Amino acid sequence: MPENKSAFQLKSIRDINKGMFAPTDPLTKAKGEPVYNLPLDKLIPFKGHPFKLYSGQRFDDMVESIKTNGVLVPIIVRPIDDFTYEVLSGHNRIAEVKAIATGNPMIKRKMELDIEVQRLRILESQYRADKYSLEDNIAKRYPKKLARLAENIKGLEADITRRDAHTTLGEDGKDEFHMRLGKHEFTERKDAGEMLLKAAASNQYAGKVIGFYRGFEIIPQERDKFTDTAKITLKGTLSHTVELSDSDVGSIARIENSLNRLEERLSDDQRDVESVQQQLESSKAQLTRPFEQEEALQMTISELESVNAELDVDKGGDADAVMDDAPAAEQDEDVLGLDEETEADTEDEDEDEAEM
Repeated sequence: MPENKSAFQLKSIRDINKGMFAPTDPLTKAKGEPVYNLPLDKLIPFKGHPFKLYSGQRFDDMVESIKTNGVLVPIIVRPIDDFTYEVLSGHNRIAEVKAIATGNPMIKRKMELDIEVQRLRILESQYRADKYSLEDNIAKRYPKKLARLAENIKGLEADITRRDAHTTLGEDGKDEFHMRLGKHEFTERKDAGEMLLKAAASNQYAGKVIGFYRGFEIIPQERDKFTDTAKITLKGTLSHTVELSDSDVGSIARIENSLNRLEERLSDDQRDVESVQQQLESSKAQLTRPFEQEEALQMTISELESVNAELDVDKGGDADAVMDDAPAAEQDEDVLGLDEETEADTEDEDEDEAEM
């Protein structure tokens, strides 16, 4: 116990029952923040608290500081119910005050173990959540993604064959342009682009097949009211969307580029298949891994049980250690002699019972 009791907010163990905070901090008063007296046994650590309690010399230094100056900064808590409060800030101060008040360093160790168990429990919960996610990925997500990619690859391969079968090379080795729109046949890109833009701008052909290009149906989409952009769908085995430009020749160029990049899209999907397969195998391997901190968790729980047994927490021994009145040497003198009378009465009653 501190020798300079006037400077220490907890002058005796009895003061703990009244609370560990004295609303005398001028800084706290100046800020207008309320400070309340709360019993120590009603305070529980914040679950998942990220900080470790002080130990060694740092802990000893803070204990000496509190002995000399008291708890200068109030501890921040929030109510859980009418009788319990969760500590948000001040875990070290609580441990040090308890160690001072009880003279039992096991109190601090218990708080350290409580926080460590909570931390490991959170990691264990995260491990289990990750495991459930892996199981879902293995059973559902990855197989569905692989099935979609396989279907898309099959469609792209069919569309590449379709495109090549309807492509005619000229004498110069380049593709000969030929597009049909309605009843009109076009061999000039500018004329075809001009007619296509008019059809798309009218919005009356949205969703209808208006022509063909290299084996693909040309279907205008409904014009976007917000961006005022025109789009068409090139329908083969798959549907390929192309956004038209304001230029007639530029719009035809975009259509040609879309079909010429089918091989590039095919390669991308094939790489995606390899990537998803690797993720699937990796997930299967991760699923077999145990919780790495399991041994540490069990050891910490075991030590905590030992500490609790030593403190007799389950029977309220810890609370008594903190909340009991001061030792007999510090209790006020019985000036009326009531304790002596009570003892005498008890002795008389014992004698009467013996005689009977």
